[in-house]
Amino acid sequence: MNKKIIKKIAAVSLAFMMTLSIGQTKSLAAKKINISRVSGNNRYDTSAQISRLISSKSQFVVLVSGENEADGLAGGVLASLLKAPVLLTSKDTLPSVIENRIKSLEAKYIYILGGENSISKNVEERINSFGNVKTQRISGTNRFDTAAKIAGITKDMDGISDNRYFAIANGFNWPDSLSASGYLANFKIPLLLTDSKSLSKESAAFIENNFVNRVIIIGGKGSVPEHILPKLTPARLSGKDRYDTSLSIAKDGFKNPVTVIITSGERYEDALSAAPLANYIQGPILLASKGKVSDDILKYIIKDTDINRVIIVGGRTLLPDYIFKEIAPGRIPQEIGHPDEKPVG
Repeated sequence: MNKKIIKKIAAVSLAFMMTLSIGQTKSLAAKKINISRVSGNNRYDTSAQISRLISSKSQFVVLVSGENEADGLAGGVLASLLKAPVLLTSKDTLPSVIENRIKSLEAKYIYILGGENSISKNVEERINSFGNVKTQRISGTNRFDTAAKIAGITKDMDGISDNRYFAIANGFNWPDSLSASGYLANFKIPLLLTDSKSLSKESAAFIENNFVNRVIIIGGKGSVPEHILPKLTPARLSGKDRYDTSLSIAKDGFKNPVTVIITSGERYEDALSAAPLANYIQGPILLASKGKVSDDILKYIIKDTDINRVIIVGGRTLLPDYIFKEIAPGRIPQEIGHPDEKPVG
């Protein structure tokens, strides 16, 4: 072939590839993602701020410890069934911001998750002193028993049939449970807890007594090995680490999300309150480290999906603005008052 013709073909091919590349870059850059943040002065205030995004009034509140994640891990599904916020409290004193929020919600029923070692009798008595509020404490001998009791209540509340899915996660590995809480809340899937060595007797009793035959394992084989569930054929949602697990749950649990939540994968407090918000927006909870949103999560948000809104749950100490610069170039995430409002910035 004539060398001039070859050069022309090469030039045309190069121009075509450059045009295609530019087009793809423009297409990616043209996808505007609204990004906003919900946070408070502390973990208790953050939970109150999250509740304001969901509802101005609520008959029900789910109250969990802000100092110990154990009993709150299974609370997201209960809250979603009740259309209730999850609020945090300290062990011995009901924070004023939470007391004020319970009153402004005009709540009538408060579910307290966990025993008096997590949330003391003093807190319960303080709530009862409001006069027109009833409290119900859901607690067991340990975190596994508490989760099983919560699962039993949600099963009865939702009329869950015997062949309905249940989820199980490691009760000592909070990131997997909390990144799954949005998915579980959306699909009303109760959560049981176990450890990595054997199926907890409380979860085993629940499975047997409720004829459970379908289980979703949250987390890898190191967290929940399949051999502890010999009578079941489980599905599994997991990844190479906590961040990848949250992405796996998002991909498998949500077909076409348009809004996602990003919260810290290093501290549990803010994620405890995020499940009802995830249920409200019908989107997943993704985890980020203090210094980075993983490349795979960035790709999922920016390129692989139709996501057009990101809500950061938590303050700038754990989730600084700069880690989100690729999601929303040149814009600083601003506080929002409602998930449906147009964010500033």
